[in-house]
Amino acid sequence: LQNHLNSYGVQPFYMGLDNTGNAHGVFLLNSNAMDLTLQETPALTYRTIGGILDFYVVLGPKPEDVVQQYTALVGRPVMPSYWALGFQLCRYGYKNDAEIADIYENMKRAKIPYDVQYADIDYMERQMDFTLGANFSGLPALVDRIRAEGMKFIILLDPAIAGNETKPYPAFTRGVQDDVFIKWPNSNDIVWGK
Repeated sequence: LQNHLNSYGVQPFYMGLDNTGNAHGVFLLNSNAMDLTLQETPALTYRTIGGILDFYVVLGPKPEDVVQQYTALVGRPVMPSYWALGFQLCRYGYKNDAEIADIYENMKRAKIPYDVQYADIDYMERQMDFTLGANFSGLPALVDRIRAEGMKFIILLDPAIAGNETKPYPAFTRGVQDDVFIKWPNSNDIVWGK
């Protein structure tokens, strides 16, 4: 990667293609941190901080064969639901539910194919999961209307529950009650994020 940032998921696999059109593939199955460096052809350097070095080589010989052999090894991709392949609209910064409703109506009026509308964390009260801010009190009715017209509506949730609220926060209270939070070893102290 040009920006040298970690990726959400990494599949260290490459396909080599020679001048005759023959192809092969190499996959390194290793869950440790690693760095791949593409050097002057024909060199590729794998560096990993540890683990087992399980290299798998698929021999093709055609590029399509390499892809089929690789996916037979790691698993075939799943075809998503038809609606998930359509146009989806998501952004951070909606001011209120009326703004989302206006965008929805404008898209319909312009006859732009549109399958999914999202609401990012701005619909929440102070960005707290499982809450609804005052500016989005009409969101449940809007979601019902959009879904009744055959579209999907996706509400974002972040995997974090605030534990330092001054007012009662039902998601945190219930999490403590149901003992769902990660704790330090040999302790009942919850592991807090930063």
